[in-house]
Amino acid sequence: MSQQAKDYAVQLEAICNDVLSAVDAVPQESWTILTSGEQWTVGVAALHIAEVQGFFDHLFKGLVADPTNVSGFTQEQVDAMNHHRAVTRADVTKDEGLELLRTNGPEVIKTVASLTDEQLALNAGNFCGNDTSIGILVQFGLIAHFQEHLASIRINDWQLIPDRIAERIS
Repeated sequence: MSQQAKDYAVQLEAICNDVLSAVDAVPQESWTILTSGEQWTVGVAALHIAEVQGFFDHLFKGLVADPTNVSGFTQEQVDAMNHHRAVTRADVTKDEGLELLRTNGPEVIKTVASLTDEQLALNAGNFCGNDTSIGILVQFGLIAHFQEHLASIRINDWQLIPDRIAERIS
């Protein structure tokens, strides 16, 4: 376990907790509203984050066990997977999204916290045209990535405020 991994784990835990709180605060009737950035439903955005948590947890554990097991994705492949999820999982329930976030988040945080400096530097493959290490994927594939989706979910929440005020006045 390295200090850098501990620092990443603290940052990742903070953003995962923020995502969980924001998703939990979305009223059921707003679960299918499209997010401003991705143009996915809030539910699909939450599911995306949870599935990415699980994907990277599995990837990091696999690379630590076998550093030669390097893979990657092109931007086109990532876009196709995201589109497929948005279409096929548009009916994801809030409970399902929250359960996956509560399960996958702590697992990937624990995995990140356990990494050594050598493991953070392991080649993780080529993602979207960039050669990456585990450390780079933690920084950008998890922390920064989740910050972007969280901002989109929160913008939607702010857009709902006039409706909530109108409901309270009525």
